[in-house]
Amino acid sequence: MALTPNDVLNKQFQTTKFRDGYDQDEVDDFLDEVLAEFQRLVAENEQLKAQLAAAPEASAAPADSGEAESLRAQLAAAQAQLAESQQALQTAQQQAAAGSTLLDGMNSAEYLQLARRVHEEHVREGVVKRDDLIAEGETKAATLVGDAQAQASRLTSDAQAQADSLLADARGKAETLVSEAQQQRDTTLETLNGEVAALTSQRDGLQSAVDGLKEFERSYRAGLKGYLETQLGELAASEPAAPAEAGEASPEAAAEDPAPSSEVPTFTGSQSTFAAEASASAEGDAGSETGETVRWGGLSVEAETVAEESSSEEDERPSAPGFGGA
Repeated sequence: MALTPNDVLNKQFQTTKFRDGYDQDEVDDFLDEVLAEFQRLVAENEQLKAQLAAAPEASAAPADSGEAESLRAQLAAAQAQLAESQQALQTAQQQAAAGSTLLDGMNSAEYLQLARRVHEEHVREGVVKRDDLIAEGETKAATLVGDAQAQASRLTSDAQAQADSLLADARGKAETLVSEAQQQRDTTLETLNGEVAALTSQRDGLQSAVDGLKEFERSYRAGLKGYLETQLGELAASEPAAPAEAGEASPEAAAEDPAPSSEVPTFTGSQSTFAAEASASAEGDAGSETGETVRWGGLSVEAETVAEESSSEEDERPSAPGFGGA
């Protein structure tokens, strides 16, 4: 495709990354296109001029007037295009980088050699820049890794110290709780042991008192039984013998005889000494055994009732003569 002046005028180049100006490869390629197009236009212009000069003077004839006019028009268009190309080339040269002006007057071999040198220089600069960036990245990475490791070590140390502190506090609290629990247990056991000892002592005292009361009860019952048997025996012995023909004595006759009195024996129990005085007397006309009232130390009981209560111990003690278990 032919290069037009507008292409030259509107051509834009990419800026370089590592130096000021445009990309020299793009500038070189575009200048090659402009140069080729400019050479073609110059050659075409020279050809048209030669054709115009070689035309005979008869070209003004009506037969050749149309061709001459066409050639003149082509020549004018070529000259105009050449002028535009020159102007576009000048504009492109002004837009090129400062280094590209050195390319004026150089042939293609020198231009290619220069382009190679520039390319190699750019490659070297790129390699150096790459190495610098890699080294800088490695340095930053090593720094970041070192910082991360230091921070991790610091956090680990802080966490371990905090864990040790919490563990020590927990152990101290646990030991305190265990000590308090043991002390409370010992105190409770001591209190309970004291209470158990007191209750045991109280129980033993009560048991001793109960045993004493039982012994006293047995002595009291035995003494009371003996006393009643004695009184009944004396009562039976004091009655007069009735005539055989008279039959049994009436209760009224038995009641007329006064009841003998005697001193009440003194009984000694396991816990206390019991002394009582008793006297038996007949009341009313019913002076029999079953109606006799016995007074013992302020206690009044029926003789028959006392005898019945004492009957449970008759197996252990022999009955007195004359009592007969009545």
